[in-house]
Amino acid sequence: MKKKTMVFIAGTMILGVILSGCSTKADSTQTTPAPSSEASQTSAAASSKEAQINVASTGYPITADTKGSDFISVGQTYNEAPDRVVTANASSIELLYNLGLSDRIVGTIAIDNKPGEDWKELYESLEVLGDKMTISKEVIAAAEPDVIIGRSATFAEGTFGSITELNDLGINVYAQKASDMSTDVSMQNIIDDVTALGEIFDVQDKANTYAETLTERLNAVSEKVAASAGDKTQRVLVMATYKEGTFVVFGANAKLQSGMLSALNCINVMDKGGSNLTLENFVEANPDVIIYITADRNVESDAEAVENIKNEEVLATIPAIANNKIIEVPYDAFMDYGVRNFDTLEKLSDFLYN
Repeated sequence: MKKKTMVFIAGTMILGVILSGCSTKADSTQTTPAPSSEASQTSAAASSKEAQINVASTGYPITADTKGSDFISVGQTYNEAPDRVVTANASSIELLYNLGLSDRIVGTIAIDNKPGEDWKELYESLEVLGDKMTISKEVIAAAEPDVIIGRSATFAEGTFGSITELNDLGINVYAQKASDMSTDVSMQNIIDDVTALGEIFDVQDKANTYAETLTERLNAVSEKVAASAGDKTQRVLVMATYKEGTFVVFGANAKLQSGMLSALNCINVMDKGGSNLTLENFVEANPDVIIYITADRNVESDAEAVENIKNEEVLATIPAIANNKIIEVPYDAFMDYGVRNFDTLEKLSDFLYN
């Protein structure tokens, strides 16, 4: 591009000299020869080479730090793009699907809930190696993966194995950055996972384009919240498994979910998660909004849970009940660590501020 600009400037200067000469000597003429075919081909080749340079590619080997359940960083070296992958949760399948890497998945750990509609057929075609309660690192190793992808808490001594144990079996580990509970986490960490996996698998252009789309979606929510939320921070109770006056809560120690709430100008009213909470705890929490988490294993109780909560007389004056600010969200769409969380963020934004 710089070469073409210099040629244009030089040509302009020559033309200026010619015109200047014409003003003093009318019969003096000059001509510039047309570019030869060889010159045109050289220029085209240079443009093609420049375009190829602009395509991002990974220069192996690369080392990426990752954290297991102890949240200690361990470097993972990749000498080439992984060909064989085992996925350990729903969001890792979804991430690879959106990066065009579905064909690299050689096995998965059974997911707890229904897969997303866009990758449902993919999940049904995958070999399920076992469930998260009984799987062993030996079974994972038998699938001969180059890397296993999942949340940080997954990788502990025992069933899945720690990062070091899996490395000793010749398996790299990628723990999702968005699942790191040792530090504050936000929706940006999901975008970081997209670009990091793009580099590891040498699909950086696709990953960067997708990351830009997610960034635009996040910015749109931020703008909407800034224009609508005002000064009031809404207090949110994230609950599940409501049965006969008892329930489960997910607390502010769920870092990504707290990051999502923060993006919506909300806070979690519970510091930590817990089970067997009662209506007395409900009243003490006094939330402005309730996010009720549904799950396939609770399908029967979930069907009536929200109506039963609304009909509890002792809860009638709680702001979330009085103002009908209660919304149901599937577990994996809120409690997992993938791109589906962006759908949920937009859904909650509409619910809170439309």
